Amino acid sequence: MDESLFLLLRFLTQDDPAFAGTSIPPHIADPLCTVLSALASTHLDAFIRHLNLRLVSLVLTKVHSTLRVEILLRLTGDEEFPQIRGPAVGLLKEAVLEALGSHSTEPSFFASPMLLRTFGPILFKTNPPDFLTVGHTTEELECSLELLRIADCLSFYYILVLRDRENKVRYTPIRITATNSWSKTKVQDADSILNVERSLLHPLRQFLHQRAHMKGAKISPFHEKIYWTSSRRTSDGIVVPAGKP
Repeated sequence: MDESLFLLLRFLTQDDPAFAGTSIPPHIADPLCTVLSALASTHLDAFIRHLNLRLVSLVLTKVHSTLRVEILLRLTGDEEFPQIRGPAVGLLKEAVLEALGSHSTEPSFFASPMLLRTFGPILFKTNPPDFLTVGHTTEELECSLELLRIADCLSFYYILVLRDRENKVRYTPIRITATNSWSKTKVQDADSILNVERSLLHPLRQFLHQRAHMKGAKISPFHEKIYWTSSRRTSDGIVVPAGKP
C-alpha cells in the first residue's frame, strides 16, 4: 500500500506543465476519494492517515466543481466514518479559499450563494441533533469526535467571515435583501448571522456555560476556546477570537 500511495502522490504533484490543466475522470476520482478517505479515517498510522487526507485534497483539485461538491457533501456528513467529518470541513475550507482568491471571471459554486445553502445545514448543526442537550461525562466529551468537528466548523465560519469581503454567499436560500456590497458571500448578512446563531452558536454557548458551572466540573482549555470563539462578536455580528477588541 505504501508504494501505491507514493506513486499516487508523485502523480498528483508532478511539475509537468502539460499535466497542470488535466482533470481526473469522475469514474476514477469518486471511488479513489472513497478509498482514500476510508484510509484517512481508520488507518492506525497517523502519518498514513494524514497522507491519505492530503491525497484526497489533491484529487479534489483535479475534478470538476460539481463532483468536488458531491464528494465534500458526502464526506462532511459521512455516517460510516464520522472521523472524516471534521477533516472534510478543512477540505471544504480549501475549496472556498481557492475560489475567493481566484481572479477568474468564471462563476464558482464555492464563492456563490449556493455554498451556505448547501453546506450550512450540515456545518452549522450538531450531529446528532441532540448532542448538546444529552448528558455527557467529561471523559466522553474529551474523546468526542463531534466537538472536534464543531471546532472545525467554527474555524470555517470565522475564516469565511474574514476572507469574504464581497459577500458572495448568503445562508438564506429564498429571501433576497439589500445588503452591504463589500462582502462576497453574504455570510455577514443579518439573516445569515441569525441562522448560524440559532442553529449552532447559541446552543453551543449554553452547553459550555452549563458545563462550566456544573458542581465540581472543570472546563478544559479546548472547550474554553470553543466557548470564546462562539461568544466573542463585534457590533456587526462578526465572530472574533478571544482577547481581540
